[in-house]
Amino acid sequence: MNTTKLKAGVFAITITLAAPGFAIEVAEGCTGSQAAVDKNIFNWRYYLNSNADVAGAGVKTASAACTHWLNHGLPAGRQAHPGFHSSQYLARYPDLLAAFGKTNYIAAVNHYIQSGIPEGRIGYQDNGISLGYQTTTISNQVDTSKIFMGISKRTAGAVDSLMFDNVEFINATDHGRELQIAGVSSWEEGYNPTEAGSCNDGSGYATSSSLNTLIFKPNSLFTSITPAFWRKPGNTFCGLGNNTTTSAENYRFHKNISIGEIPGMPNVIHYAIQIDINEHVPQDPRNSYMRFELPTAYHGGDFNRMFQFNKENSTLIEITNLSCMIGGACASENSLIYATANLSHALGVCAGREAGADFAARERYLAFGNLDNSSPFASTTKWSVVRYIHGNVSPGTVLNFNSYLAIAKTLDNVSAVDRVKLNLNELHQTGHCI
Repeated sequence: MNTTKLKAGVFAITITLAAPGFAIEVAEGCTGSQAAVDKNIFNWRYYLNSNADVAGAGVKTASAACTHWLNHGLPAGRQAHPGFHSSQYLARYPDLLAAFGKTNYIAAVNHYIQSGIPEGRIGYQDNGISLGYQTTTISNQVDTSKIFMGISKRTAGAVDSLMFDNVEFINATDHGRELQIAGVSSWEEGYNPTEAGSCNDGSGYATSSSLNTLIFKPNSLFTSITPAFWRKPGNTFCGLGNNTTTSAENYRFHKNISIGEIPGMPNVIHYAIQIDINEHVPQDPRNSYMRFELPTAYHGGDFNRMFQFNKENSTLIEITNLSCMIGGACASENSLIYATANLSHALGVCAGREAGADFAARERYLAFGNLDNSSPFASTTKWSVVRYIHGNVSPGTVLNFNSYLAIAKTLDNVSAVDRVKLNLNELHQTGHCI
């Protein structure tokens, strides 16, 4: 068996090369042929999303992230992919734990690539958060790839990873990004209950939101949380909040996420959301409303092509005039698709039924362009599914919403965007989306 030695700080570690005949798929930002740089082990954006101290230390690019992973993250047992964590992998399988021990993380990586994947082994524990780990992952097989969705303690159960075909779709640089639920009154960020946490949580590991309940199944999960207000009262670091507490203690956000529940659509994710409101919502008296994001998603900056799907004639319209995004968003009644520049990977979203209030006849979608170019890691685009209530919102309000996400890659000479378009068309035709 071939080996190569790598000096990692004060540690001397040995990384095994792939077995003869086993092809390594080298992850973006990495070089070499060792198992630790395989796409099924390492993704640079996931690594930085999940290891906030690494990004906080100035690691902001794919190559720098891979270097850190090999020198420090791998020997320390950090997680660099939602579908694999060396510590969880060893704990899941008693035969591996007996053979390698609890902390031989390099042996775990090598085994997973050379034997675990061919044997159909799973690279993480069921409901890792309940077992004391930072993350919980659900997944579903689609064609030759898997969808992985991850939540973490860091974001109080907001989705901070959505990976398909080893491509990370989510930017989780701080607690305001992710794939999450939020609401704003007419004070906008001055009254903004947010699933993942507050502005003052920054890019760190702590969150001001509280994860109260987590129920796990292999391809679905349920969370119930008490969100945080985005701005703290009386705090000017992130702007003045019109809320009187940091915790949005009179709110509860409940969500059930399932992958592949619709027959014949294993790549479609159903978001079922309930929002409980038990306080009078403060409003700017000049314009009273409440807007809910159900959900909103921040992608990496490589998801920079945006399309509207017209359900009336089943056509796509690329949003090429970004003037509507300057200082705001392009509002639309049409479902949205975000894709990489070469259309190899895409995600579409459409809104389903809602209940609990008289919702305003306004746009259902907001499309944002690139919101941050400060580094490759920070670069991000955004979309939101939105609903509005005009006027006052009273205690005891219970709102229910449904949204559907379709995710795809280019396959059999059909682009990811065209594959998502077919999904959105079917979701509208079957009445799942409106």
